[in-house]
Amino acid sequence: MKILWEDSAVLLDNQDLVIGDLHLGLETALAKKGYRVMRVYRLILSKTIDLIDRENPNRLIILGDLKDSIGNPSNDELFQIEEFIEDIGVPMVVVLGNHDAGLSSFLSSKGVKVYPSSGFMDDGYYLFHGNARPGEGAKKSRMLIACHWHPVIRLVDKITYVEKIWVKVPTTYGPDLLMIPAFNDLVGGASISEISERYLDMNDAEVFLHDGTFLGTWRQLKNKFK
Repeated sequence: MKILWEDSAVLLDNQDLVIGDLHLGLETALAKKGYRVMRVYRLILSKTIDLIDRENPNRLIILGDLKDSIGNPSNDELFQIEEFIEDIGVPMVVVLGNHDAGLSSFLSSKGVKVYPSSGFMDDGYYLFHGNARPGEGAKKSRMLIACHWHPVIRLVDKITYVEKIWVKVPTTYGPDLLMIPAFNDLVGGASISEISERYLDMNDAEVFLHDGTFLGTWRQLKNKFK
């Protein structure tokens, strides 16, 4: 397995490329709140294509939250997703996230393999979206890999600095869990102190900056960061 730190991506040994939390359509939600942003979708598509061109994967696996809205997809989201599927140039697999309601049939009709949030095993790694518990296969995996939390650390001084992070955390399933940062840079995130799944031992979580720099365990860091 190859961690592509600054790309918020993982390349498995079988050349499957794993990303998540794209939140396509986010700019529409921000516009409704009075924020005008450039078309984020184009940046995400370009970033994805560049990554695929560089790593030459067999498949692109998206670990949930392909779209941003919680309910059924808007026409704009469906347009973006359809264009995304057509333009990336490799087969696509989607693990449904908590933002992906109403997408299963649409994705299947476009030739995309769809899995529930509880995920599936791929090349010995168990891939899922963190709003659900992983399936039983997780216990036999080399490692669990998931999106959902958009992990960050916050350093509060006169202003608050927020940095995306990678997290490797022990689990009650046996194998460790690797949390992938959100692929969409504009979405918010959860601090480690805000992640409370019972199957995770967050105190012993290893924390890495977005460039792969190891900071320490959360037990060592929690008095310095929020």
